[in-house]
Amino acid sequence: MEGRYECILHHRGHFRRFHHLDYDGLLDSWYFDPDLWSFFEVLGGLKEMGYIGLDSLWYYDPKDDNMLVKLRDDLGTKRMKNIAVMFDKVHLYVVHSLLDPIIEEYPSLEYFKLRPNEVVINSKN
Repeated sequence: MEGRYECILHHRGHFRRFHHLDYDGLLDSWYFDPDLWSFFEVLGGLKEMGYIGLDSLWYYDPKDDNMLVKLRDDLGTKRMKNIAVMFDKVHLYVVHSLLDPIIEEYPSLEYFKLRPNEVVINSKN
């Protein structure tokens, strides 16, 4: 895909050991436009996939000694863009807040679960 980069999304799993090679879970590929890639674009993409409860996001930086870097904001997504340019792809890891991820099969905007036992009230009321 011309002008787009690949983000390999590791999700619905867990780290056996906190290392990029030790994540057990599913793999999906996102192809992103570097001009539109942002932290909120990542969160929106995960929400479209049905994720409503996440603990953290991490990306693999082959030039960093720690290798896994927590994705916190647009500075992280800018670094991810640079990694994708240098290595043709970037890896993003989803860490779930519970043993099982909270995933809605058909995401709705009416109910949005934040944490266990914490719910945003239906906006229609």
